[in-house]
Amino acid sequence: MPTNQTPSPILSYSIFDPIFTEEFFKLAEKKKEQELIPLDFDLPPGKNHEEFGKNLKTFLSSQQGETFKTGVETIITNIQKTIQQWPMQNVKRQIEWTNKLTHFFEKIFKLEINDQSENYYATLHPLYTEGVVALNHILQKINDEEISLILRQTVMGNLLDKDELYRCGPGTAGFINDTYMHLLTDPKEALTTAKYQIVLQLANERHLRLEKNKADHVPGFEEHYARYFIYSYAQILGVKENWDLYFNKLNQEKVRSLFEKCIEFLPQALTLENVIFSLSITI
Repeated sequence: MPTNQTPSPILSYSIFDPIFTEEFFKLAEKKKEQELIPLDFDLPPGKNHEEFGKNLKTFLSSQQGETFKTGVETIITNIQKTIQQWPMQNVKRQIEWTNKLTHFFEKIFKLEINDQSENYYATLHPLYTEGVVALNHILQKINDEEISLILRQTVMGNLLDKDELYRCGPGTAGFINDTYMHLLTDPKEALTTAKYQIVLQLANERHLRLEKNKADHVPGFEEHYARYFIYSYAQILGVKENWDLYFNKLNQEKVRSLFEKCIEFLPQALTLENVIFSLSITI
């Protein structure tokens, strides 16, 4: 947890519409998707960010590291091939997507390993582990013809039309995992995704409002504040968010202000209407 952390405001189920019972806020048990093929290469070792950061240079210099990079490149290349096969009216957009994936791989996975610090390597932990697993799952999901092509294209557009792949390690890993979540069609998992996206949007909006025109605003930290709110209340809301190294760098006064505002506006955001709308564009 962040150092010098102040107690978080209390979030109670009582603030929500009574139509949402405690069952609604339970985290859906993650199903084992038998059809998904696991990775056929090893991920970099490390039980935590610090251990990962210390081990990564040695790993990338080894044969295992070369196999890892080749495996990731194969996943990305196959995602590109799938996109190229889609019937899209906007061919320029299609080309931009494939080019962006190439640049992403070259920038993130073809590191000049002697030029990076252990602290930087530590920030890559979620991207080189959970992020790679999610990329592998995305590849298989975008080839699943039981999922509508429109949904598959929309989800990939959300990832590739902007700069989500060019952010920090935890931020990029989060966006990749969000993309995979949007491709889940199991009703309970789709509900978890809907809740998560509604809360994330609210937290982002509230943070931007609080930070507007502030001299001490730190560009690039917006998503970390929003995800830290979700991380802090994940158990209550029935969603999941991973720990992010940048959480330790957040301003605690801003964190508390954000938490208070999010809790104030959550009942207006997490409504039955908004949940149904979010589900309607997911499944």
